[in-house]
Amino acid sequence: YTQTGVASFGIGSFEIVEAIENSQAVFLVKTKVTNYSNVAGMVKYTFQMGGGRRGGGFFGGGGQDRETENRTYLIEAKQTKEIQMVLSEMPNSVIFNTLLSENIPASSMQFGLRSEKDEKRKIEEYEKVIDKQVEFALPGELIVDNDDEGFSIYDPSLENPLRKFVEQQRNKDNDSEFVGQGWGQAPATWSKMADADYYGKIVHSAMVIRSGEGNKTATWKRELNNEGYYDIFVHLKKDSGSGGHRRRGQRDTKGKYVYTVNHADGVEKVELEAKDFENGWNLLGSFYISADSSQVTLSNEGGTNRIVADAVKWVLQR
Repeated sequence: YTQTGVASFGIGSFEIVEAIENSQAVFLVKTKVTNYSNVAGMVKYTFQMGGGRRGGGFFGGGGQDRETENRTYLIEAKQTKEIQMVLSEMPNSVIFNTLLSENIPASSMQFGLRSEKDEKRKIEEYEKVIDKQVEFALPGELIVDNDDEGFSIYDPSLENPLRKFVEQQRNKDNDSEFVGQGWGQAPATWSKMADADYYGKIVHSAMVIRSGEGNKTATWKRELNNEGYYDIFVHLKKDSGSGGHRRRGQRDTKGKYVYTVNHADGVEKVELEAKDFENGWNLLGSFYISADSSQVTLSNEGGTNRIVADAVKWVLQR
């Protein structure tokens, strides 16, 4: 038969258990993957072995080459599979490759894997179809990503007709809506970049701009069903303030991101130092919000080499 279109996958987290088989340690890696599309697709897991205490590996830069183990699975349309793989060594990292798919980027790499011991765990390698899909938000979490309707950007330089024309031509000549993958010189106007560490379900992207005077902004708005105290988080990438031109072992962590949060008592400025960024969700603070909607704005001031506008999350305190 003829299959049209490509698959789109949601990637679950990894649970690693150290167990004992024939007096030897083995490592059980459990995860799940969902194919949201109407066509089947393949996914591939590549594990770099060796526990990963020193440099080297997939992206070079010293150290000795380590062995890899690979697993490939067919995921049918609208299917979720729970997968458990048995490895002879503790993996240092894993690459999840969606091969031919709508996922952007098509592959992602996770470092710093950790395991827990459970000598009684049944040792078996399996793949089984389950009902519960990969979820990207827990109950009660309200998220606006840069691709969502509640997100907007403002750049006064584009009010200049000539500058606006130049940007339109640049976008027209570019075959892709993306200008890069999270490194290199940041653009002068808000531009979309793809990076596996950015938030996203299928497309991991963010809007990026170089630091400036603070007159170029990104805004997230979200309707809220209840008034009360909300914990507000922003999704960041470690070193996302960097220009990508660092010596090995150095982190460019200068500068900060400057947010403003609208809440019941007015507008509050919140600054996050680039050196304190963590991969994933970073807490902006807790705010009482009485209106039916909330707004968070990020400006391009702060002195970092790049400003990344990704996603914002609201969680009502219980």
